[in-house]
Amino acid sequence: MDLPYAVRYKKRKSYKKEYEYNETKIDRTDRTFLDYIAFTKNSNLYTTQLDFLGSRKGDPKSILTLIIVELHFCLIFLVENKNSGKVISIFDKIEEKIGISKFCEIFGLILTDRDPCFIDFKGLENSKKIIQKD
Repeated sequence: MDLPYAVRYKKRKSYKKEYEYNETKIDRTDRTFLDYIAFTKNSNLYTTQLDFLGSRKGDPKSILTLIIVELHFCLIFLVENKNSGKVISIFDKIEEKIGISKFCEIFGLILTDRDPCFIDFKGLENSKKIIQKD
């Protein structure tokens, strides 16, 4: 036998992960990965990858990372009780500090995963200042 101690090992437990979102609620028309690939072929925009890093179970704090791939730059934010409103408020603060023109230049294209905190993509796409003027 190749593994003499393998018989003594306990069988690993498998955990079924429950996600907070339902795919039927989210309209992802023109926002799939294939649309991203097609768009980036003819685009010179910077790509920003947005993601929450994993945290311990029961810990209300999470780490939000914004990675601007072409600039090799990473912004990291500590977010307590993460939700879509807090993600949008972080983008609004960045926009206030650097201005709308630089913000549009740097954050021209945002790529996220299917985290429930990124469900309000219209809030990410639209400027807070432009919405207030309307």
